[in-house]
Amino acid sequence: MRRPKILPALSVAVLLFASACGLVSGEKVCTANYVAPLVISINDSVTGASLIQGTIVTIKAGDQVVQRDTVPVGAYDLAVPGTYDVFVDRGGYRTWSALGVHTKRDNSGCHAEQVHLFVRLQPNF
Repeated sequence: MRRPKILPALSVAVLLFASACGLVSGEKVCTANYVAPLVISINDSVTGASLIQGTIVTIKAGDQVVQRDTVPVGAYDLAVPGTYDVFVDRGGYRTWSALGVHTKRDNSGCHAEQVHLFVRLQPNF
């Protein structure tokens, strides 16, 4: 009975995979996976309840302004690298801000390195 020669085929498959990943040629190969550079979690500072729905988030970079009044996911598509001022407003709460939030690429140079902002809005009592 003749045995199939699997080892050479496996070696070729591994070599092709490594080449596609840029491991053989030394070239960088980026994946199509999207990584949002800015992710914002918004909660009530007293109860801890999520306030992501219905909160106004304003992101400024020079003259450019991105504003959303409903943020179902809390992820923002921004230029990378970039520096942004972030403002969070909601009726009945104090305005929250973070100035000079810097986004950058990850070590691969392919994707954004995520910046997480954890916003705890304080009620106006």
